[in-house]
Amino acid sequence: PGGSHSSTIRFDVRVPSQFNIELDSMGGSLSIDGVEGEFRGKTMGGPLTLHDVRGEARLTTMGGEIRLTDSELEGSLKTMGGEVLFENVIGDVKGSSMGGNVRYKNVQRRDGDIGSPDRLSDMDETTTDTVQISTMGGAIEVEDAPEGASLHTMGGEILVTDARRFVRAKTMGGDIRIESVDGWVKATTMAGDVEVTVTGSGGDVELISMSGDITLHVPSGFSMELELEIAYTRNSRQDYRIEAPFELEELRTREWDYDHGSPRKFIRSSGSNGGANHVKIETVNGNITIVEGR
Repeated sequence: PGGSHSSTIRFDVRVPSQFNIELDSMGGSLSIDGVEGEFRGKTMGGPLTLHDVRGEARLTTMGGEIRLTDSELEGSLKTMGGEVLFENVIGDVKGSSMGGNVRYKNVQRRDGDIGSPDRLSDMDETTTDTVQISTMGGAIEVEDAPEGASLHTMGGEILVTDARRFVRAKTMGGDIRIESVDGWVKATTMAGDVEVTVTGSGGDVELISMSGDITLHVPSGFSMELELEIAYTRNSRQDYRIEAPFELEELRTREWDYDHGSPRKFIRSSGSNGGANHVKIETVNGNITIVEGR
């Protein structure tokens, strides 16, 4: 009589190794382990955990993380808010999240190609151990990527501490910082600063910002052919500069260019100290700085 009560109910259900599961829950987690079959349905909130499963899945959670490990699966696993991790998976199964990172590790499609999250295009350089992360919004942080990193966020900063082979990073809005990459790099932001440190033998570099400063650190004696461009708009401070460790040919346009929306002028510089690595850097309303010897 009177007062309020709450309770937590947990069901542990043992089923045959081959069994179909249909889920319709107002809230709660689902864990499936060691089952082959068809898994369908949704929960209004809670994580989905699938381990050592085979078959086909069409599962959705309105809020919770998804983990799929050591499995052979077709279909889709979706969350409206939470991280998604696929690890040691074979099959044409897609993981997606409206509000969290989607990360693949050792995922292979049925045709033998490497599986990748949405918005990450196929690349020949990608291996099953490449760090692959895609998110609809939020920061991406990667500490170690010995087999390269392929990263995409619709809005947020990207930080890579240490990578080898390559880094491909794209954000629709946010800074990109790659503290060490021994390999090629392609980094693009629609609004933010870019700072990259190339180590070892390095590789080709392409850095693009639609609004922000770009700084590239390279080893002493790093052989490169530079192709650099700053665009600045009429309402900007217009005193942007390009700094490089050797002398460059510089061209400054005199007339305003109206082909890219707001009127803009360009500062373009090029040069080479051997040209073994192609370095292309472009920014709008920002400075370009290349520092040698760090």
